[in-house]
Amino acid sequence: MGRHRRMYLSTVTQVGAYRQLTHCLITSGIEMRRTNYQYKQKNIDNATAMAGFSMIELMIAMIISAVILTIAMPSFRSYIQIHQANKEIRNLRNDLQFARSEAQKEGQTVTACVSADGITCTTGQDWQSGWILFSDPNNNQQIDSSTDVLLRIQTGLSSRNVITTTPGVKAITYNRNGFALNTKPGGLLFTLHTSPVNNSATRCLLVDAMGRQQIQIAGEAVIMNQRAACA
Repeated sequence: MGRHRRMYLSTVTQVGAYRQLTHCLITSGIEMRRTNYQYKQKNIDNATAMAGFSMIELMIAMIISAVILTIAMPSFRSYIQIHQANKEIRNLRNDLQFARSEAQKEGQTVTACVSADGITCTTGQDWQSGWILFSDPNNNQQIDSSTDVLLRIQTGLSSRNVITTTPGVKAITYNRNGFALNTKPGGLLFTLHTSPVNNSATRCLLVDAMGRQQIQIAGEAVIMNQRAACA
């Protein structure tokens, strides 16, 4: 009887140990599978992150960029034209101010005339071709190499912009007092038009009979006695 009891207890112990071992193996297998799944999922996430944009996402980004450029390009072009026009009309104003100050300083007439070659005054009125400033004691608006002194040369405009005058003149002369001799009541108006035409970029330079210069923007109200509006 005691022998059978001992055999029974031994068998129960072995079964218990087997069950415990089986449980440990199952648990370890589950943990291994869980760890393996997490490792694979991490690799998948990393691969997705490294893959970059898909073709659809790239096409959408390109379409959005194209729309933005289409909207912004006209404004950008207008900004460039305005910047260029401001620069060119200021160059003209600065040169005319210089001619006036030189006439007052030297006590003799100084002329600014249209010049395409930077040496002689041309017969045309295309101020965009360039201009020269020179002392002009005899006030003939032509540079005489024997008596006149070339003071400054301005080459033609780098842009395709056009400068016209109202009334049309090919030269402007300042006397020793700084007065503009060939201007009439209402002054002389230089108008710079951009090419292609952009009215918001149109700039004018008004020279009154006293020789003073004032830059204007297209559409601004005319000054009293001004010959023509800036347009």
